[in-house]
Amino acid sequence: MNKEDVIKIYKAIGAEKDKGNVKFRYVLLKNENIIKSEIEALIEIENGIDKIIEPLNKKRGELIKEIGSLNEATNEYTIKPEETEKINEFTERFKAIQEKYKDSIAEYNRSYAEYKEMLKEDLETPLNLFEVKIENCPEDLQTESLEIFMKCEIIK
Repeated sequence: MNKEDVIKIYKAIGAEKDKGNVKFRYVLLKNENIIKSEIEALIEIENGIDKIIEPLNKKRGELIKEIGSLNEATNEYTIKPEETEKINEFTERFKAIQEKYKDSIAEYNRSYAEYKEMLKEDLETPLNLFEVKIENCPEDLQTESLEIFMKCEIIK
């Protein structure tokens, strides 16, 4: 099992842990606790990578707020596709921001590529996950979650 599988399991558990009978929920909660330390380490790495690009994202958000208009339904500033003049202005002004932060962008891209490669690595210590019988699974279990649980041998 690799680190990417752990992320998939964690997301599937999050989506399914409120479904089904007590036995099913119990197994998912126990497994969630087992993989929590691995997930926390990966989240910490992701947050560190995101911080690299945070100043650029802040400047981009300020630029959208300056050029765009408030969508009251979503409470977000946007530039509508039909506003070509605004899109062109944004594109031109954002190029300058990208140039200013080109080293940060390069560092982010490098770090993210390393992170993606790291996710392909097998876990240092195998996880001993609890199993649940298929008959204890809820009927509304998502197909994607079912596939993940079967691949990782949570469902027997």
